[in-house]
Amino acid sequence: MLDFQFWSDRSWQSFNQSEQHALNTNFSQTPRPDSVNLGLREVKNFSQVHQGHAEQKNKSTGKLRWVRIKPPYQIDGGVQPHLPPLFHFCYEVQAWHSNLRQEHQAELVSYAKSAPPPGQVVFYIRGQEYVLLGMDALVKVNVFTNRTRIVRIQSGPAPVVPAPAFSMGPARHSVRSVSGALGGGSHSSSGYGYNPRSSASASAPSSFSLSSAVFLVETANGRKHLSSHWADEIRRHWRMSPRPDQVPLSDGSLVENFQALECGSAVLRSRDGAQKLEVRLESQIGPRSLNLPNDLESEDQKVDLSSVGKYLSAQEQRRLPDSDKECSICSEDLVAAEKAPVPSWAAARFPSRAQAASVDDDGDVVMEEVHSTSAGSTSVASGPVYQLRCGHVYHTECLKKWFEQRASCPLCLKEFGKVVGTQPRTGSFQWHVDRTVQLPGHMGARGAIMILFEFPPGTDDAGRPYPGRREKGFLPNNCQGIIQLELFKVAFRRRVMFALSTSLTTGRFKPTFNIHIKTKPRGGAAQHGYPDNDYFQRSLDELKNVGISVADLPAGMDCST
Repeated sequence: MLDFQFWSDRSWQSFNQSEQHALNTNFSQTPRPDSVNLGLREVKNFSQVHQGHAEQKNKSTGKLRWVRIKPPYQIDGGVQPHLPPLFHFCYEVQAWHSNLRQEHQAELVSYAKSAPPPGQVVFYIRGQEYVLLGMDALVKVNVFTNRTRIVRIQSGPAPVVPAPAFSMGPARHSVRSVSGALGGGSHSSSGYGYNPRSSASASAPSSFSLSSAVFLVETANGRKHLSSHWADEIRRHWRMSPRPDQVPLSDGSLVENFQALECGSAVLRSRDGAQKLEVRLESQIGPRSLNLPNDLESEDQKVDLSSVGKYLSAQEQRRLPDSDKECSICSEDLVAAEKAPVPSWAAARFPSRAQAASVDDDGDVVMEEVHSTSAGSTSVASGPVYQLRCGHVYHTECLKKWFEQRASCPLCLKEFGKVVGTQPRTGSFQWHVDRTVQLPGHMGARGAIMILFEFPPGTDDAGRPYPGRREKGFLPNNCQGIIQLELFKVAFRRRVMFALSTSLTTGRFKPTFNIHIKTKPRGGAAQHGYPDNDYFQRSLDELKNVGISVADLPAGMDCST
């Protein structure tokens, strides 16, 4: 029988006998449930308890506590890693250190001997909570400062460490271990197991998909999940750019105020009446980081026409106002180009395929293929006519050639391709969750997402020097914050999160905000903190100005457009 425990703010405490029975019974089920009801408390993410992801929630206070299986344990089918008879944990700060006290070493050794080793380990040193990432590529992270240490397993007994135990920063932080396999790997003269720098670690961005979104509506009997069909329809509209303010569903229902979906202000109007629509996102957030230049996104600005407008039918072309019936790129008539006649000699030689002569930019005569239509007329392959989302209309081939030079509308200059900014090519973006921080205005959030941007001094693409910059920020750990975090990742990789420009306040050439962040947890908008009811929408608008929207986030298998 497994011993399930929860963290009581001082120590790990075992659940009572009836709770242990319920937890063991649910753990033996296939598949395991994601939550277990224990009366006044609920264990969430229970299906991942052996990976260290489970939490206990007090239903009346909302307080969360970590839940674990007491180590060492043996789960059916779990393989215990191959370990030396005696070993201990040490971490690297210029040199290798083993100054963990005996009780902490024993706890980590117990985790390592579990079969299989857990995916995440929580342990505490003098009231501080730490994170240990990857037992195959071990990294210890102080969650509040985001300071990392490489950790490894060392053969031999641990040295005796006198009290007090070492301290690594402010109190109330967390230690977890994203487990890999302890067994296997190569031995080295300096330690046992894998080379800690040889495999993916905290630098790899966490996976995310909008398919993880769950939609709920308020009913007289509490919240209920929307059907998967409705949810898929909403996800597809969620990724539209621009996002519609109303979404008609296939059964005649209507989602209103859809622009404010993440803010909890959207309303579903159906035969059951008007119901508040809520979206929740499940995302395993860090501690993780993006590191430039390794994580820079490709600067290829190729535009996919299927996503920036539509082809116009002959009927739609005829309805265009006279001012829009000319392609401003080539100055030729749009409709005439669509219905250009085929020369008789070409039609006789190629009944279904023909060529028409034209003159290129250099004055040379070229032959373009033309196709017959069902009505007997033909259209040049450089057609059809294409209308961008901004409303301006061009020949398709003219637009393709234009987009090879720049990804914007020739008339209004609206950007349609990937915008690549001037942000420094070297820097880091780190994030993690601190559940002890509560941001005003987001009392329902599960703590705060702590973000950190850091750029070392350098020179821009033209060789102009700039100083370094380090900025810490705060996002709520709810749907709004998760969406912002994912969009910030896209902006950072495309070099548009920051810019290199002259500061209006200091007059210095340095990294400056393109997308503003909240640098303080409190103080309101005037102090760059919370509460700020308009911050989320302002953030989306700033991102939109650099060509980034929810459409840039991965959709998942069930919400592709």
